[in-house]
Amino acid sequence: MNDNFKLSRFVMLAKQHVANTWTYYVKQAMVMGLGMALVACIIIWNMRHGFDTEGVRTEYVSMISGIMGLVLLVLLPLSASMLMNNMKTKQERISFMVLPASNLEKFLVRMLHSSIGYLTCFVAGTVIAELIQVVFAFMVTQHCALITPHFYLGIMSDMVSIKDHIAVALNSGAKMPFEASAAKLAVMCYLAFVMIHSSYTLGGALFRKHAWVLTSLCLMAWSMVRFMIMGMLSVNPMELFSVNQDWMFTGYVAYNIVLAGAFYVGAYIIFKRAQGINNSIVNL
Repeated sequence: MNDNFKLSRFVMLAKQHVANTWTYYVKQAMVMGLGMALVACIIIWNMRHGFDTEGVRTEYVSMISGIMGLVLLVLLPLSASMLMNNMKTKQERISFMVLPASNLEKFLVRMLHSSIGYLTCFVAGTVIAELIQVVFAFMVTQHCALITPHFYLGIMSDMVSIKDHIAVALNSGAKMPFEASAAKLAVMCYLAFVMIHSSYTLGGALFRKHAWVLTSLCLMAWSMVRFMIMGMLSVNPMELFSVNQDWMFTGYVAYNIVLAGAFYVGAYIIFKRAQGINNSIVNL
């Protein structure tokens, strides 16, 4: 049964997981929401005398978008590195391992927890932040109509539309390190997010403690080695991309998909081999 998948059993395991951790999700959503709301309220207070101008509103939207982007950028690797966060102690490991489900089903539930679960917390946090900042704006400004309900959700929707933002930047004359269409650049951005998540998922499975820190150090070390090799070979990937755009783009997409898939498979293999008793720093 270790590698089998049965939908009914998977659904039951997912329900049990939500029933056991819903208070944790609520706390995470509250922390994110209150944190974003606090920053938003400070910005609104400092801008309260100029909220009747479109320029101030544009500046506010830009600042809030940056804050939300930063939260997501931190949340993506941090949540992925918590793949095996429920197996820190010997008792937690044994309790999870004896659940009547296959390793694949357990792994998929943990994957959903470290991705969809935290993204749901982020969305819920934005709703909380939105309600707080609307009330605060109404209290301290006379032009609260500039900050309306669905304000945060509208910004979040715009953040997902990476292609549109890139197209606007290109049309405004923004310089890119290489020439490429907005669609290709958007695909590269999405693939970068997938690579980040897959890298930290592998790190979350590999390292028993401090997975985020240790994975970050490994990625930094690998980046330094890669740049040193490219420097010794006098290879400039930006120039190669500009000269052979179609070929390099296809290779980039294939490379990232294969590597991300390998990271997820590697995480699953390590997850399967996790032992109830392990005093090592890694789960091998």
